[in-house]
Amino acid sequence: ISIIIPVYNTAKYLSQCLNSIMNQTYKNIEIILVNDASPDNSLSFCQSYRNKDSRIIIINKNKNEGVDKARFSGIKKANGKYILFIDSDDWLENSEILSIMYQKAEETNADYVEMRMQRVMDRHKWIKSKGISPVTGLIQIPELFDKYYISFFGTNILSVNIWGKLYRKSTLDKANITPSGICMGEDLVFNLQLFPHLKSIYILDTIGYNYRFGGMTTKYNKHLYPDLKYLYTVKEKL
Repeated sequence: ISIIIPVYNTAKYLSQCLNSIMNQTYKNIEIILVNDASPDNSLSFCQSYRNKDSRIIIINKNKNEGVDKARFSGIKKANGKYILFIDSDDWLENSEILSIMYQKAEETNADYVEMRMQRVMDRHKWIKSKGISPVTGLIQIPELFDKYYISFFGTNILSVNIWGKLYRKSTLDKANITPSGICMGEDLVFNLQLFPHLKSIYILDTIGYNYRFGGMTTKYNKHLYPDLKYLYTVKEKL
């Protein structure tokens, strides 16, 4: 499993994120940290963890390009049969979740396996809400396309986030997805490109992902992107 983590100004959260991954019972992983020109000490923090664990790979970008392009930089470097995206201020809930996801992917041959998530209040570590999928288990073509893909054009039935899902890399390669370069709705664009190439997905009834609640805050990096008016998206502490 290749685990891709875009990093931008999240040094204070990286320990919790990385420890939750390194402590997984499933050990056959590579952890790809994409430092997106963070102005804080995220890079040195990543380097200190690489010294602790040889499974860690660092991509250090000299120019801030946003979370969408950072993820795709990780995909290009990935060697795993499967790819999992995790945001650098989030963390895995239990040490068995990667093993559970991997086994289910192998058992069902699903194009991706999704775990449930819960939103956690950052300041007090309270669980704000637990994500409940309206459907669990195996979903296959034609139902997958006729019922669920079409819903992306109206009211989403399935989650649109790309983090917390174990993707079969061969499926991503086949879909030939390209980065959108946008900062709001980039996950939806990813899904719209991916879904026509899916044959089946599996949704676990297991909470495995902690999402640090606080919402997505857009920041205009004016001095770097005066023409594109580029907005970088980052979740901040409440």
